[in-house]
Amino acid sequence: KLQKSVSLTTAGHSSPNVRDPKVLVINTGGTIGMTEHENVLSPEPNVFVKTLRKLSILHDEQYAQQKGLAEDMLVLPQSKQKKRIEYTVLEYSPLLDSCNMDKDDWARIGKDIEENYDRYDGFVVLHGTDTMAYTTSALSFMCENLGKPVIFTGSQVPIFERRNDGRENLLGALLIAGEYVIPDVCLYFHHKLYRGNRVTKVDSGSFDAFNSPNLPPLAIAEVDIKINWDAVVRANPTAKFTVNTQWNSNVGLLRLFPGITADTVKKFLQKMDGIVLETYGSGNAPDNRPDLLDAIRKATKRGLIMINCTQCLRGTVTATYATGQALHEAGVIAGCDMTAEAALSKLSYVLAKQDLSTEEKKKMLMRNLRGEMTADPADSRFVQVIAKNLTISRKKGVLTSMVPTDGLAEAERLTLGLVKVWGVTAPVTRVTMSVTGQPDVDLQFTYNAEAQELQFDATSQSHTIEKPFTITWNEA
Repeated sequence: KLQKSVSLTTAGHSSPNVRDPKVLVINTGGTIGMTEHENVLSPEPNVFVKTLRKLSILHDEQYAQQKGLAEDMLVLPQSKQKKRIEYTVLEYSPLLDSCNMDKDDWARIGKDIEENYDRYDGFVVLHGTDTMAYTTSALSFMCENLGKPVIFTGSQVPIFERRNDGRENLLGALLIAGEYVIPDVCLYFHHKLYRGNRVTKVDSGSFDAFNSPNLPPLAIAEVDIKINWDAVVRANPTAKFTVNTQWNSNVGLLRLFPGITADTVKKFLQKMDGIVLETYGSGNAPDNRPDLLDAIRKATKRGLIMINCTQCLRGTVTATYATGQALHEAGVIAGCDMTAEAALSKLSYVLAKQDLSTEEKKKMLMRNLRGEMTADPADSRFVQVIAKNLTISRKKGVLTSMVPTDGLAEAERLTLGLVKVWGVTAPVTRVTMSVTGQPDVDLQFTYNAEAQELQFDATSQSHTIEKPFTITWNEA
C-alpha cells in the first residue's frame, strides 16, 4: 500500500510556550551512568542526578533556586531559542546493563511514558548501547499514535569520566526533546538524531557508534540543530496515544551461511511462529538446494511467517535474481530495507494480534507501519513519478493526478492509501474521489481545525492508480 503525505505547509519549531518545556528522563542504566569498581564498569544507583547538578551545561542551579523549582527538578541553561528546559530523572532500580534487558523492560519503559505522557512535552531514555537498537525498534511499534518525541541516548564512556561523550549526547537529546515536535521514537548519538527503528550499532570503540544505513538522520546538531523535516512523521492529533505491550516472543533470527544444513534449518523452524531470515546480497539464498527450500516451504505452509532481510548493512531485498525469487516462491516475505532489529520487533508486534488471520498478518508486515521501511524500489520509482505529477489547489480543494490517459502498465499499478493535506483553513464537509471509468465515491475523512489538517483514506475503496484520478474536498 502506498502511504503518501501531501504537505502544503512547512513544519518548524514547536509553538512558543508561556512555560518552560518539561522533559522526563528515564534512566534505565547503561554505560553513561556507570562507575568503575575494581577495574570493572557497573551501574551505581542514586549518584547520576547528583553528578548532573554539578555540571553547568546540564543544570543551572542559580536559576533553579531563583524560580524555586522542586528538589527533583533540573533545568538547562537558556538556549538560543530563549527557552529553559526543565527535566526530571526517573531512575530504575536496579539499574540495568542493556545486555540483560528483554521485552518486559521494554514494556516498563513504554508504560512509564504512557503514565507520564500528559505531564511532559518530551521524553529522553538513557540506555546501554549494546541493545539500544532493539529497544528503540520495539518501542516504535509499542507506541501507537505517538505525538511527542521519545529520544533514546547513552554513551560509550561514562559521564563521570573527564573525557566522555555522555554529556553532549544527553544535552542534545534534551534540547531536541524539549524544543522540537518530532513525534517519533528516536536515537540521538554523536550529534545525530536517527529514527529508532532504522538504526544499528556499527562500532564498539567509537563515539560515532550508530548508523542508519537506509535513512538519513532526522536531525544533525552542529553549529545549529538542523531538522530534516521531510523525513519527520506527522502526528495524528485526534488519536489517543497508547502503549501496546502485547508481544509474541516466539520469533527468532536465522542467518544463512554457506553450507548450512537443511536439518539445522528444520530444527530451528520447528516450533517458531516467526523468523527473520538474514540472506545474502539483495535477499538471495541458494536455489540449488531443494532440501533447504523444501524446509522453508513446509514451514511457511504450516503458518510460520518469515521475513527476508539482507545481511548487508545497506540496500534492500529484491527479486532481481533467481536465488531471491526462489525464497519468494517458498512463501518468504520481502523485508525491503528493514534492519534485522526492526524486522524482529515488527514480527513480534504483528504476530501478537490475535484477531488477524495469517494472511492479514502477512499483509500488515508488508506495510510501512512506523517508517521502518522504504517501499519496494520499483514502487518507489512510480511513487516519485506520481508525486511529481500531483496538482493541488487550495482554493478549489482539488488534488488531481497527471497519470497518462492511457493508464499505467499492470506492473506499475499502486494503491492509494492514507493521504494528508496540510494548510486546509476551512472545515471540510465532504471528500470525493473520481477515477476515470469508475463511479465517484465518498471517502472517510477527519479534519483538525487547529492543525489545519485534512486526512482521508482511499485504502477502503481499493482504488488502484492505473487511470487518472481526482480527489475533491468541499470546504464550508
